[in-house]
Amino acid sequence: MSNNSLTGTLPKYVGRLENLVNISFADNKLSGKLPETLGKCISLERLYLQGNSFDGTIPDISGLMGVKEIDFSNNNLSGNVPGYLANFNSLEYLNLSVNNFEGFLPTKGKFKNATIVSVFGNKTYVEASWN
Repeated sequence: MSNNSLTGTLPKYVGRLENLVNISFADNKLSGKLPETLGKCISLERLYLQGNSFDGTIPDISGLMGVKEIDFSNNNLSGNVPGYLANFNSLEYLNLSVNNFEGFLPTKGKFKNATIVSVFGNKTYVEASWN
């Protein structure tokens, strides 16, 4: 569903799609808050929502333990980067660039299996111990 000039919000019923493996609504014109139900897509491996106008904070997606790739870049998301993201064992790619996140990047777990973690273009800070 990427690159289709879709408008509106991401529907709450997306959480009922527990067997969904990939979500890609990248580079559309979607806006509003990400639904809290997103964390119920427990089979999700890839979540691409970059290049929209989503705002607010990242909802609780701590249940997505098998997620491999998350791209929330180029939106208007804000708040802190959730600490549990650093502990996703399957996470290989995380892009939170060009949003309005602030605070410290979680260091517990240190994204140990991720090959790419990008947070440029935010007010996020990396603690020296993360290096």
